[in-house]
Amino acid sequence: MLLKRKIMIYVGLLTICLLTLLYLISERALLRNYETMELNNAREDMKRVLLAFFDENKNLGSIAINYAGWDDTYRFIERPTIPPLSDPYLTANYPDSLFVSSRLNVTLLMNNQNKVYFGKAYDFTNNIQLPYPQSFIDALVREHPSLLYHADESSRNHGLILVDKQPVILASYPILTSENKGPVHGKLVFARYLDANYIRYVSEKADVNLSYDLAGPLFKLPGKTDTVSVNGKESLPFWSGVGKRSITNYVLLSDHEMKPAVILKFDQSRELYEQAKKNTWFYMLYFSVAGFAFFLLITHFLGRTIFKRLNRAIENMQEIENGKDLSIRIQESGNDEITQLEMKFNRMMTSLEKAQTEIQYQADHDVLTGLPNRKSFYKRLEDSVAQGACFAILFIDLDRFKLVNDTLGHQIGDLLLIQVAARLKQCLKGDDFLCRLGGDEFCLISPYSNNDDQIELTAKVIKEKLDQAFELDGHDVKISASIGISFFPEHGTEPGILLQNSDYAMLKVKEEGRNNFQRYKMG
Repeated sequence: MLLKRKIMIYVGLLTICLLTLLYLISERALLRNYETMELNNAREDMKRVLLAFFDENKNLGSIAINYAGWDDTYRFIERPTIPPLSDPYLTANYPDSLFVSSRLNVTLLMNNQNKVYFGKAYDFTNNIQLPYPQSFIDALVREHPSLLYHADESSRNHGLILVDKQPVILASYPILTSENKGPVHGKLVFARYLDANYIRYVSEKADVNLSYDLAGPLFKLPGKTDTVSVNGKESLPFWSGVGKRSITNYVLLSDHEMKPAVILKFDQSRELYEQAKKNTWFYMLYFSVAGFAFFLLITHFLGRTIFKRLNRAIENMQEIENGKDLSIRIQESGNDEITQLEMKFNRMMTSLEKAQTEIQYQADHDVLTGLPNRKSFYKRLEDSVAQGACFAILFIDLDRFKLVNDTLGHQIGDLLLIQVAARLKQCLKGDDFLCRLGGDEFCLISPYSNNDDQIELTAKVIKEKLDQAFELDGHDVKISASIGISFFPEHGTEPGILLQNSDYAMLKVKEEGRNNFQRYKMG
């Protein structure tokens, strides 16, 4: 056999081997990285689902506290006999429109002996009043009495329960005066059914196609289970099922007695992974065709130059794989077909790096306001705690934002959030870090040196800024803000505790009349 033919056969076999190795490296460095990115995105999507879900729970409690802590309700439940349904207090405060605007399914007013003074069930989706919820009341009294017990004025009961195999989200608050003083004369219960309409509503908020299953008494977690948490709440069991075209993500919700109750789930398409596979095959085809052309045209030159340059390219790809660094590029040299391959590969890596940067930016920022989001906030908070320098968290919650949304529409609400973010930015100084946690909640991390009075001055400036009227598409809107402040390390050395304490201080401001700020008071 001629030496030239031997060289051609050797070069051909070697070229095939190199292209195969290139494919394996590309698959490990790119496809597996995309799969990891998909799983990480699935976790963030689930956090967004849980955030929307818990925001609904919080919203239910916010509505309940307004009705439970009210002199009219207090006087109503003090009556020795049950008033008729035509009573002015009931007709004025519990019309059908309340159930529709607040997305309520059941409302109960009960005295301390669990005597029902008022009960109403309503289908707010179809605007239909339902039969008197006697079975719901019986199940609540018989199976969940702890939710109805309020030892003192500070008692707040929230929970997920099952009534006739129907998941129900419930908020139970003690009936107090408008100053939130007792003694407790009864309880007010607001409930929402966790049904298809509720799931659809949460799906729209979280931008996923959510569904649910009942866990059942014999439910057991799968072997490979992780956890996920939001807002510093307890970790919830989380797992994913990876298929060829989609990833199904699950999270387990427990009822108020910590028994498995509901499994939330949603499917996530694998478009990124499929596109990466197509791109990999495309570039492999491209490399193969170019390699064959090189093989025919410059067989005598392969041993000295081509293999050397291909090996160098493989080393660079291996470096990309080992370092998981998409900024690494293949060294370009010469002015021939292999140079074009090197350039094309580098352009592909540049495109991937740009896409990764854009994905990272979207993952770290709020789409509406452009502020850092909850994920960025937690990272900054953890870094601030690790550095050990003094700082404060200002938890900012807008007052009457829901009223703006309900009366003027979500478009005006979004404009309001954008202008609020702009005004808050005007209040920043130095190394202050502002983010939007979600909904109408913002958080500010503000470092200080020796005098923490500057933090209260910042809170005062923010309060005065937000007290000024907003011009929103022809509407003059006035709101205010309730601001809770916690200090590191005075009020905690753990990020979750610091945020929780500032949240608690904000809620105290809410309870004491809103439109103010106060520090967290320990104990």
